[in-house]
Amino acid sequence: MNVVFLFWNVVFSSRDLFLLSVRRRIFRYEELRELLPEIPESVKALPLSHDMPTLNPALVPFLEVSVSALINEFGYNSIKLAMILADAFNYNSKDATICYIIGELSSGNISWADVGKELGSSSASGFQVFDGIEHLPDVDKFEVIASECSQRVEPFCRQTRVFHEIAEKLGEHVSVVVQSSSDIVKLLERLFTHSHPAEADFDLCKDLLQCCQAPDPHVVANILASRFVDAQRHSQTEWPSHVHQNLVRLCSNFQKPLADALLERLPSFRARSSDFFCGLENLDGTNEDLSVRTLPFESEVEVIILAYSAYVLDCAESRIADLLEFVQIRCRVFASYGRFGLLSRLLLTIPEYHSLTTLFRLLVHHDELEILLSQVNVAASPMSLKTAVVCFLRAEHSQRFDLLVHVHMRLGLGSQLAPLLQDRADDMAKSLCDWEDICIQRSIKKSIEYSISACFKS
Repeated sequence: MNVVFLFWNVVFSSRDLFLLSVRRRIFRYEELRELLPEIPESVKALPLSHDMPTLNPALVPFLEVSVSALINEFGYNSIKLAMILADAFNYNSKDATICYIIGELSSGNISWADVGKELGSSSASGFQVFDGIEHLPDVDKFEVIASECSQRVEPFCRQTRVFHEIAEKLGEHVSVVVQSSSDIVKLLERLFTHSHPAEADFDLCKDLLQCCQAPDPHVVANILASRFVDAQRHSQTEWPSHVHQNLVRLCSNFQKPLADALLERLPSFRARSSDFFCGLENLDGTNEDLSVRTLPFESEVEVIILAYSAYVLDCAESRIADLLEFVQIRCRVFASYGRFGLLSRLLLTIPEYHSLTTLFRLLVHHDELEILLSQVNVAASPMSLKTAVVCFLRAEHSQRFDLLVHVHMRLGLGSQLAPLLQDRADDMAKSLCDWEDICIQRSIKKSIEYSISACFKS
């Protein structure tokens, strides 16, 4: 019977170390035994023999590496091969024994109770720690497995834990997840389809991407962008900042493709930047009809915020500048429809105030600045936002003294009114021509200072 076996090509180095390169080939065990004597005699560090009734201790480190490589690299189907390799050299591999049973469990051939029987103290393996493992919580089960296996097969143990968690999340048997693990993209898509993206288990999705072969980043970016936009199309809600951050960090190696895919789904952005996406490919077939699909204004703003967050983490400065220019154009449209709350939402989430003065200007022009002020938390909001509002008013509305005082007080910046009041009083004093006017001005100044101090006390 033919089995997939390993043929070792050995290269001997100056430090008596050798590199092990592996290639898969079909051999009968008898053929392999005939090949062993062909290894050059100069390779003294590899004591192989065509007749090995017992295990040569010098061979153990190399067998450990080979067994763990099989378990980790080729998945569940190669565990039997690892067992065959260990048995061929009379090597009792603890890793291979445990991983083989766990592989049977994940394939649906046995249950957790059977794992205890096969590996427990009453079995040939005799691992007492596996007694009654079926009664433990799932987290403790995999801690037991990880503690008994060596660090060499840690990738296999982590992947097994992730597959079991995904199966529990999807309400399916783990064998179904294992069978579909060859297509990580579809498995990831199912995790996001199973629940609203804001409620997705981002840690589990990240573990899946880390423990399996990384898929094409553009495909993953298109999937995440589609799920986000579809969710926003049906539910125009403001996503918390931590959800934005979790989603962007999930794409730790492809933030810019994610942002590009998000903006590609905004018809207004595509119409303005038709050349921006000329190089993007329709890798997964999800972009064919994007130009004719529209989004509510609220959803459009959420897409912009998420795209900005992704560009920032990717340090894509040119993309950020282009996006901020688009934001100022779109905010004029939002203002024409009276959607000033969207302007406030953008200012609270995109701290590029020097590039978004148009938004401040629109709010003040339409007497809607109170919308922004009502959402600014005096204690928690960043000082940069408060400073940006005040600096804008001083630069473009310095004559509206009542507005300046009101905004300072609302933002908790009353202490900064002192120099403003002094400058105001000095300007008025210079314009006075007689003592009576000066007395009137001083009384006005004292009245203002008294009013401000009363506000502080209250």
